[in-house]
Amino acid sequence: MAARAAALVLASAVLAAGCGGGPASDRRPKIEAVRAYLDRSGGREAVAQPVIHSLDLARNLNCARFRFDRRAWARRPDFGGKIPTTRQRLAYGLVRCRTLVGRESGPLRRLLGRPDQALGSEWRWVTGPERSALAIASELLAVRFRAGRVRVAELIVG
Repeated sequence: MAARAAALVLASAVLAAGCGGGPASDRRPKIEAVRAYLDRSGGREAVAQPVIHSLDLARNLNCARFRFDRRAWARRPDFGGKIPTTRQRLAYGLVRCRTLVGRESGPLRRLLGRPDQALGSEWRWVTGPERSALAIASELLAVRFRAGRVRVAELIVG
């Protein structure tokens, strides 16, 4: 219930600030659409989740058979196409199967290419659009280094 209330407050604030696009008369139906979506999901879909829900990907992932496709990864994500994107699926496999943990930065860069963001000891690659009721950000593969090796690999929204 708290997640539903927080999501409605956030949705209302985003739309009231004009981030929802369109004239003011168009904002009320958008808020109602968010409310209806949250009612259908029972409030389980929290808009401000810091970590991606990947249950749809988990059902079909077998780490013993997971293979990273470097050529597929090299194609930039299509923000208007199928969700989850190929990059989102590959990133989920890399994180879930712990493929990146322990790698040094050089081999990691050769595998994934130049990161979209390098923030000190954290590198990030855009994997596709956020998968939520109010998709206003991108989903990212983030890796954090310690002593020159990947210590944490995770999926984030940013």
